[in-house]
Amino acid sequence: MTDQATRQAMLSVHELSVSYGRRAAATQAIARLSLEVGEGEMFVLLGPSGCGKTTLLRAVAGLQAPNEGRISIAGQTVFDGEGRTIPPEARPLAMVFQSYALWPHMTVFDNIAFPLREGRRGLPKGEVTRRVDEVVEMLGLATLRDRAVTRLSGGQQQRVALARALALRPRLLLMDEPLSNLDYELQVRLRSQVKELVSRVGVTTLYVTHNQSEALEMADRLAVMDGGRIRQIGTPRELYHRPQSEFVARFMGDMNLIPATVARTEGAYVLLDTPLGPLSAAMDCLPDPRPGQPCLFGIRYEDVELSTDPRAQSAVPAVVEQSLFSGASITYRLTASGQALQARLHRRYDVGAQREVQLLLPPESCLALPLEAGGST
Repeated sequence: MTDQATRQAMLSVHELSVSYGRRAAATQAIARLSLEVGEGEMFVLLGPSGCGKTTLLRAVAGLQAPNEGRISIAGQTVFDGEGRTIPPEARPLAMVFQSYALWPHMTVFDNIAFPLREGRRGLPKGEVTRRVDEVVEMLGLATLRDRAVTRLSGGQQQRVALARALALRPRLLLMDEPLSNLDYELQVRLRSQVKELVSRVGVTTLYVTHNQSEALEMADRLAVMDGGRIRQIGTPRELYHRPQSEFVARFMGDMNLIPATVARTEGAYVLLDTPLGPLSAAMDCLPDPRPGQPCLFGIRYEDVELSTDPRAQSAVPAVVEQSLFSGASITYRLTASGQALQARLHRRYDVGAQREVQLLLPPESCLALPLEAGGST
């Protein structure tokens, strides 16, 4: 995959705003949002329900009218706030819906072929057959080509919906929570298959999900959205290991966050005064730290280390309150200096309740984060 900086933008959204309702009582779903998606990139929109991610997808598709801003696909402006709007069927894109939107009275072949035969495309019969045969072979549906879609499993129906979209040969593929209706095990299995397929085809993809694990596994880059705005854009590793806000830190996995105050900087680290005592943390998520500045100390559950050695250096004494066994790991709920903490460790650790332990908090795994209005104090 080419580095994002060298890619041409396939999708460009600039200062886009979308509101619902009458002007006096309008609800703003998207607020002056801008982003670019590179050619061939799998870009994921992630956020809680109501954050605006599906509204953004629908605006790109032409199914939702924005109030202002600009949307361009493959260098062509498909919407701008001065009145230019290209209808959905004329935009160089295809969409896979959450419900698949298959025609139940048609076969697999006819479901895929229908949009190729109709409307302004109206392809010749031979070209329609060639394209359908190409995508059913690609997605492992060749033996199901003439079967009614009502006789398919959920995973097979999802692949038919994807095949129908790819047969259109879009410049941009939009996917709105396409795996959410499937059983969990099938969801997990199809994540890698869908990512591998769109990567092999080379189609630029804008993918919506509320599932953090799905986003981390599938994205080349992702944007975390909240309240109609983008809170942070980056690679999965960047957002997971270096969140720039309390919201992103909490939304991307499980993180202990406790109040802290900057004591001083020490090279790439900052020394913090916390309820657990002085602790060091990486400072690259806290811009311009100053002594006395309030902030948050954060460490992910899985980065907390456990020791029963009371002589361990830089250890924080704690008491195990509860352990939750989940097969591959055990999540511990602990109390340290009156502060609630959690740690997730391999199942080989088995420490009973009320046991005194030593917590090791490696500075390279710890973060100092800015406080947010209405956030933790």
